[in-house]
Amino acid sequence: MAGKINPLAFLCLMVLTCAVGCGGKKADQTVEQFPEAVQRIVGRWQGTIRFDKEKALKKLGKPAFEALQTIKMDIVFQEDGKMIMSADVVASNHSKHGEGVATWEVTQHEGDVIQIRSVDDSTKVEDNVVITFANNGKFSIPYKEVGHVEFQRVPQTASR
Repeated sequence: MAGKINPLAFLCLMVLTCAVGCGGKKADQTVEQFPEAVQRIVGRWQGTIRFDKEKALKKLGKPAFEALQTIKMDIVFQEDGKMIMSADVVASNHSKHGEGVATWEVTQHEGDVIQIRSVDDSTKVEDNVVITFANNGKFSIPYKEVGHVEFQRVPQTASR
């Protein structure tokens, strides 16, 4: 029943879906095998979901669609294979905040397309994610055949 989808469940799903890969020794292997891909990914990113409205309403239902339109995500990919995630949903009748930590590794890299594997530290859920870069400051991840999550790199601030 698409109309009864809990926005918090979608928030958690999005945080997990956007997680990336495996740390420790595998992180070292990722840096050695795919140095250009790691260099492109490492850093802080902020994201929002972009939809094909008709497809999304049909597949997700109006309440879930409206809640997902408000999601703001923040992901920090660290070179050591750690990823720190947070997301906020601000719907008309509630707001929710979620956080998570995962490990990530690059499994494939060809041009502007990078595939990563992620493992959520608390749930141990593993996922494979395909990231497509538009340029060095943006990338997107497909979302449920109705859109994509678009991420923008957050510029580093100079420390004093």
